[in-house]
Amino acid sequence: MAASIWDNLLSHYDLLLAVLDHCGPASLYNVAKTCRAYHATICSQSQLIWDINRHLLRYFSDPVAFRSLQARTATLISGSSALQFLDRTFYRGSDLNLYVYEDHAVEVCEWIMQDDYIYLLRPCQGPNIHAVMNAWPQPHLTWFGVREFIDLKRRSDGQRIQVVIACTSPMEIVLSFNSTCLLNIISADKAYSLYPTATFKHRRSLTCSRLWLGLQPRPLKCQERGWAVLNTLPKAEQQAVHSSFGAGRRSIDDRLTWVLPLGMTDISLRRAGVPSMKPLLEDPVRMTAWVVEYDRWNRAHLTCKGLKSAGLRYRCVAGTPLDAQFFVDCGKRCRAAIDRAGVALVPYSPA
Repeated sequence: MAASIWDNLLSHYDLLLAVLDHCGPASLYNVAKTCRAYHATICSQSQLIWDINRHLLRYFSDPVAFRSLQARTATLISGSSALQFLDRTFYRGSDLNLYVYEDHAVEVCEWIMQDDYIYLLRPCQGPNIHAVMNAWPQPHLTWFGVREFIDLKRRSDGQRIQVVIACTSPMEIVLSFNSTCLLNIISADKAYSLYPTATFKHRRSLTCSRLWLGLQPRPLKCQERGWAVLNTLPKAEQQAVHSSFGAGRRSIDDRLTWVLPLGMTDISLRRAGVPSMKPLLEDPVRMTAWVVEYDRWNRAHLTCKGLKSAGLRYRCVAGTPLDAQFFVDCGKRCRAAIDRAGVALVPYSPA
């Protein structure tokens, strides 16, 4: 009887979407595992189930134009907004957090301000975006890889956007978050969850810090929103092969990461640095790796190191020396290809 109901449901498109709209990520994953028909249906509807343009519509009048800006500037969405998108939920009054490379900060902020947002002056900040970027970086922020915070507010309803400007790379800042349930990011073409099983299936979040920072866990909103917060992890789970929080090397596209492709209709792809090369289809966030370590008190720490390689425009984030060498070699191959083409890198200029 149950199978017949589901079979009928598959044949009624509008009813199917209504049912799927009330399912969380873990429920959708379990339904997709039941049979090939359900798996094919959910995969084919994933861009409607996780509709990034609809999600961004609460912040921007033209989400497609914003995502084209994302592609052009390698801007990332993270924090609460990325968590809400992947969890298919909504937190009233939550802000949008954008993580931007320093070279693109002015372009991103000015684009947002053209969409009815105004600049909110923080203490010790200049009167406008250009003054902020021309000021000397604040040491207490650069220690965390942050160049500056820019707060923007929409005139019509007070909706806020915080632009976090990276003096290193956006992913280095994201990996310094103090809770695994927040380690989710949205680029122009994909959404990533670094700890999806723990976050969306088991509803657990492990407090963590960058080892060299020695940060202590802070009060977490995720606990108020239904996640069980773990400050330590038993050694058995640290060493388990299938543990979400197991010690060892991780990367942005390993088997533990959930990578969700996003619809790219009408999105302008990021431009290549060489005129003869095709537009860059892969986001620089793909070159990210880190290591999970535990101290003697069984507290988790994430270790990684940003590096710049000739031939690669953006900084990579390496977890081990082998990662660093691989990224450097990739940069050398890109540099060699550019040299063989006999053309110069195109300097960045806002569209």
